[in-house]
Amino acid sequence: MPSAILGALADRRVERPDDLAVVEAGERRARTWTWRELDEQSDACADGLLRADVRPGEPVACQLPNWGEFVVIALGTLKAGAVCCPLMPVFARREVGLMLGLARARVLFLPRLFRGRDHPAETSRFADTLPDLRHVIVVDPDGREGDLPHEWQGFTAFVRRRADRARPPTEADPVAQLLFTSGTSGTPKAVTHRSGTLDQAADLEMLRLGLGPADRIFTPSPLAHQTGFLYGMWLALRLGVPQILQPVWDARVALDALNEWRGTFTQAATPFLADLVKAVEGGLPAPRELR
Repeated sequence: MPSAILGALADRRVERPDDLAVVEAGERRARTWTWRELDEQSDACADGLLRADVRPGEPVACQLPNWGEFVVIALGTLKAGAVCCPLMPVFARREVGLMLGLARARVLFLPRLFRGRDHPAETSRFADTLPDLRHVIVVDPDGREGDLPHEWQGFTAFVRRRADRARPPTEADPVAQLLFTSGTSGTPKAVTHRSGTLDQAADLEMLRLGLGPADRIFTPSPLAHQTGFLYGMWLALRLGVPQILQPVWDARVALDALNEWRGTFTQAATPFLADLVKAVEGGLPAPRELR
């Protein structure tokens, strides 16, 4: 296994396939994935990547918000032996072009629409400046990818067919993530993390904070940021517990999600906490199980 999180996923698929694995909680009706669905959909994503001729150790870029598809794609990338390369959804031409160029990514996952931005239209304007980019897959939570530029695919079609070749053997401790620094003090730099490094960081968090199988991880921080990726998604998968994702920050929505889905733990920046405290002081119910 390239990471212990894939082992945990396989275990949950066998032990409790129909239990909650991921919930995406926002303004609209929540979307959920069971362990069975998460495993099956990430298998299909891995097959799509293999059909795209993705090779072991190759970065796969993903510019999605905190949608359940991000988790599916991250797991599918690891299953294909490739490297997760998350890009913040707020990034536009300058940052995305620079990062895709440095990563030499051939595959990019984009949202169809997010916060009023048409990502495929934006990216199509500079895609021809990226000679390595070959496959752009567009994700829409409702499956309405629509007409796409060039020969780009919708996510629904991308995961529909099985691969025509077997998954490659993986290293004992392969590179799992290629993440870019913020660029606040200069040009963003690419940093790689191996599976073992991410697993150990999650394990130390679990040990230090006493996290266990009864926890539920709430993740409002972007999954494309290391706080959300490691101390949200990866930590929850390492524990084999549900993760609660929030695509767009809103303290009222967060409190509703924490109470409805019984979130027990979150790791996020101070402004998130300040907003929650202000909302509770304003009369909204405090999260009952957050510890």
